[in-house]
Amino acid sequence: MNISEYIVDQLTKLGIDTVFSVSGGGSMYLINAFGKNKKFKNYFLHHEQSCAMAADVYGRIKKKPAVVCVTTGPGGINAINGVFGSYTDSVPMIVISGQVKSQTNMVIKNKIGLRQLGDQENDIIYMVKKITKKAVLVRNQRFLKKNLKKLITLSWAGRPGPI
Repeated sequence: MNISEYIVDQLTKLGIDTVFSVSGGGSMYLINAFGKNKKFKNYFLHHEQSCAMAADVYGRIKKKPAVVCVTTGPGGINAINGVFGSYTDSVPMIVISGQVKSQTNMVIKNKIGLRQLGDQENDIIYMVKKITKKAVLVRNQRFLKKNLKKLITLSWAGRPGPI
């Protein structure tokens, strides 16, 4: 089982079964894992904003989070409007944004003070940390295996909102 399959498996164990996606290079392993899991309902939309807004409506109706799965850089940025709506109205949502390869991850390595290195290397965590209950950059499998369940359940714990 690869890490993408592990994430999807953990989501299903917690009763989450719906994902709204726009495919992209930074999220293809996740998209594949969602597609292979027969317990998940996959909805592919034409824009990341519509994915986040669809997940927001789903959360309002079902009272449980849906997943938004988008790619790196602009994919995450495009979802922000729907994430903000979820945050302000206390609607549970789980957003998984792809990231550039860790070997060349300039988001982490940008220590020379450049404003931005390129569209795909956008630091989405910085942009969303004030409109989510929690936003983290997963740097290794150990962190994910230790914290994934806690992060997922945070979406509906207390005052619901996006993670």
